[in-house]
Amino acid sequence: MKLDISRRDFLEDRLLAARSAREVLLVLVNESRQVLPHEFAVFLPSDHASDLELTFASIVGADKNAPCVQYLRRLERDWGSPGAPRTLRPSDVSHAMSREWSQWLPAQVLICPIFLRDGVLAGYLLLGRTQEWSDEDLTLARRLGKLGGAMLRTLRRPGFFKRMRGYFKISPAWVATLFLLGAGMLPVTSAVLGLGEVVPLEPTVVRSPVEGIVQSMAVKPFESVAAGDVLVVFEQLKVDNQILVARENLASAEEAVRQAQQGALSMNDSVLRLPELEVRREEARVELSYLTELKTRMNVVAQGSGIALVDDYPSWAGKSVGMGERLLTVAEPDRMEVKVWVPAADAGLLRLGDAVHLYLNMTPNTPIKATVRSIGYQPRESPKGVLAYEVLASVDQNVPEMRIGYFGTGRIFGEKMPLGFYLLRRPLAIARMWLGV
Repeated sequence: MKLDISRRDFLEDRLLAARSAREVLLVLVNESRQVLPHEFAVFLPSDHASDLELTFASIVGADKNAPCVQYLRRLERDWGSPGAPRTLRPSDVSHAMSREWSQWLPAQVLICPIFLRDGVLAGYLLLGRTQEWSDEDLTLARRLGKLGGAMLRTLRRPGFFKRMRGYFKISPAWVATLFLLGAGMLPVTSAVLGLGEVVPLEPTVVRSPVEGIVQSMAVKPFESVAAGDVLVVFEQLKVDNQILVARENLASAEEAVRQAQQGALSMNDSVLRLPELEVRREEARVELSYLTELKTRMNVVAQGSGIALVDDYPSWAGKSVGMGERLLTVAEPDRMEVKVWVPAADAGLLRLGDAVHLYLNMTPNTPIKATVRSIGYQPRESPKGVLAYEVLASVDQNVPEMRIGYFGTGRIFGEKMPLGFYLLRRPLAIARMWLGV
């Protein structure tokens, strides 16, 4: 019995020697094991003491959104509002809560409420173990809760508004008003968000040299190509038939000219028709030459090396295209820039030279840093169907995760402005439209 008293006295001395509310909570959950043996301990702060931290035994920096904490918060509604320490078992809660009990808690839980003062709850100290709690344990927990509450009341730091009210002797409403006015004057860096992507820098656009039907796309998206490689193949059956007809026409014209030249010695009519036949022969020769050259252009080849960027690759086979229509793009994989679609409502904050951060969807923790070099002069529809301005930015330093075609969220940092104006810029713009000023 003497050993228990000495341990209790030691625990009380540790609480009295605490220098902060955080230290009091750590003593309650970690060192209370000396007088109340347990396997699980946690302090759950109440809504009236939001400045107190959620504290687990042997854990630093507990997550308020952890599944265990969410379960304890739901369990808090089942145990009610006890004014003194009590025990809680799975049979004392609802069936839905008892099914999850074994995942998070031991079989026997002691709930010890800790009050800052009469009626003001600081939180609950939960101690769990497999053995039942005795009446002596409940008495000791009540004494521990009273001492812990007294120390928290002494060491707990008052909130900002309470300190301001104590200094200036003014009402909370005036303190809040002054605080908001002061915060509204703080200078902040304006920033706008938009859909961002990595695009090629100065790519080569390959357009259709003829009007016809695409037989096949000879390269796949992101496939490496070299100068002279075939990119697109057009249907050539029609041109082949036209070449056969042109060759027959040329042969007929040459035969007609030959016969006219032979008959020129004896027939005057042949001499008169010879210039006309020679013109027809030249027309047939020019037509054959044109069709032959046209056939060579039916295979579109790359003018330089790079990677092929093909939109909607499966749909190209059998597609009819006109002359000059865009087929694909060839770009150098190491030359990239950032494109950000900025909504038209935020375009007034854009300036050349602004800093840009692109957070890729695949690597959001490593932003791509760039600088605005071009701003579109008029908005157009973005890939998300929103009217937006196209902003191009030069990449300051490449990152290993960059690749053409990657999407993410672009953030453009602009000039400094008061926080209040930055937050109220859209409501003010709407008010101006309604008021006509």
